[in-house]
Amino acid sequence: MEIQHGCWLTPKEVCSALQISSTTLWRWSRDGTLKSYRFGKRTVRYRATDILGTSLKPASINSGT
Repeated sequence: MEIQHGCWLTPKEVCSALQISSTTLWRWSRDGTLKSYRFGKRTVRYRATDILGTSLKPASINSGT
């Protein structure tokens, strides 16, 4: 999965890219490891730039260059 700068990712896409469980993602969101953004009451998204900026990124995440 290649992630480009400037796009929004669903929780499922983030879990797939980082190879983590949804429980881990929610925990990281809650404790501030990854910033989540709410759109309405139920929609949660993550910025690709936030994912790219973490030290948690595996080789499958591409900086778009």
